[in-house]
Amino acid sequence: LRSQSVAMRMASDQMALTDAYQQLSVTNAQLAHLASHDQLTGLLNRRGTLDALDSLVTTCSPERPLGLLFCDLDRFKAVNDLLGHRGGDQFISVLADRIQRTLETGCIAGRIGGDEFVVMLPDHDVERAATVAARLVAVLAQPVHAEGRSVPSAVSIGVAGAPHHGRGAGDLLRNANAALYRAKHAGRNRVEVFDGAMQHEL
Repeated sequence: LRSQSVAMRMASDQMALTDAYQQLSVTNAQLAHLASHDQLTGLLNRRGTLDALDSLVTTCSPERPLGLLFCDLDRFKAVNDLLGHRGGDQFISVLADRIQRTLETGCIAGRIGGDEFVVMLPDHDVERAATVAARLVAVLAQPVHAEGRSVPSAVSIGVAGAPHHGRGAGDLLRNANAALYRAKHAGRNRVEVFDGAMQHEL
């Protein structure tokens, strides 16, 4: 009887340890998700975006290129001033959802700043990436309903591609940002592709 009692206690302790381990695994997964994802939009945050880009760049090749889109909302400060903080968050959330719905399976979107998004397009050359960018411009240019208002929306997008425009995440982001800078100065709802000669100064 004593041996049976000990065995039962051991089984009970084992079950408790298993439950605790499973709960710890779930908690760790939740913490990892929070560390790499933007709380407002559910997209990757800056850290998660850079980690994903680092991983994708190392595996790309001329046969399996990587397209990168650097997106920046036009005149978002005016939108934020009009709608207030809560309305501005709602505006961002709507556009993030539109980005997610527009992308093909396997493509990854991240929010790296208040109104800045990065889209990673595996197996997309620059021409195909520019086509996706044009589609995003059309989708994101539709008015957004927030705080009981219909608010105009516009976005500028810079396009770069690896390995043609850089074999490192930093180079690729810098070149896409240079193309974005040119797009913003060309007008609203514009797409520009990095041409290898752009100079970006802020």
